[in-house]
Amino acid sequence: MRKIVANSRMPESIITELEKEFYLIIPPGTDDFTDDEMLELVKDADAVLCLRLRKVMNEWIDNAERLKVIGNVAVGFDNIDVAYAMQKKVAVVNTPEMVREVTAELAVTLMLSMSRGIVRHHMELSKSLRCSTPFFLDKDMLVYGKTLGIIGCGRIGKAVAAKAQGLGMKTVYYDPFRLKPEDEKALGLTYMPFEELLASGDIISIHMPYTTETYHLMNEKTFALMKPSAYFINTARGPIVDEASLIRALKNKVISGAALDVYEFEPSVPMELAALENLIIVPHVGTLTLESRTAMVAEAVSGIRAVLCGEIPKNLVRI
Repeated sequence: MRKIVANSRMPESIITELEKEFYLIIPPGTDDFTDDEMLELVKDADAVLCLRLRKVMNEWIDNAERLKVIGNVAVGFDNIDVAYAMQKKVAVVNTPEMVREVTAELAVTLMLSMSRGIVRHHMELSKSLRCSTPFFLDKDMLVYGKTLGIIGCGRIGKAVAAKAQGLGMKTVYYDPFRLKPEDEKALGLTYMPFEELLASGDIISIHMPYTTETYHLMNEKTFALMKPSAYFINTARGPIVDEASLIRALKNKVISGAALDVYEFEPSVPMELAALENLIIVPHVGTLTLESRTAMVAEAVSGIRAVLCGEIPKNLVRI
């Protein structure tokens, strides 16, 4: 029976299914295995199942005599040195399909919550216990007919575009790899160069992977290109945004507001950011439904299974 080491605990229903097929090693309690524990446990493992975007150490790969594949329960893989793994003949698989709709839903939820001031109204009402808002209030925005600028139009970006189309929004996008004309037409998307998109969007939503090229893609200069009335949404990766520049942009009203699920220095969120009033923050919950997380594990395991059977999985990470 092939041995899989999972760095984090999973629900019993998932464990039961995996133990039918694999010799599964998981933490006995609620705490994750430490790096030192993983270093020992992977010595005779065939696969590693990585949850919670845990950093996969190159030393684990060096110490694993039989390791063939790492399953990352996420679509991003910046927590793994994929090039090093490939050099050592260790495959990396991820979960590109199962994160799509749930992450897109959160992006749209944050967009609507920010544009309609949901958190602000909740806080005001919970304190006053009276429905006493002004009849005219210049703080919230109708999204119908507004322009959503999507930066990065892969699976999640396309899913966001489809949902925005249903809300009656105009959708424009930038991606280094332009979509086929038929895909643009089907999703009602218009391609724009990056800087033009920033200047045009009423809401800007990031869906790019984190790479050396996208590090601090959003910075002092790029925030300054946005409309002062615009909102910024990030459900991708934190380091794509220069957090210090975002804080200044929000403080100085360079942009109207932001809603974030990811942060530059996770798991920490700076107090200066959290204290801002024109901001919604949630703790990296883009895929946090039991249904989605269970499906993500299944997708990662399908890739692990394929590699161990000598097949090329659909979710193989290629760089």
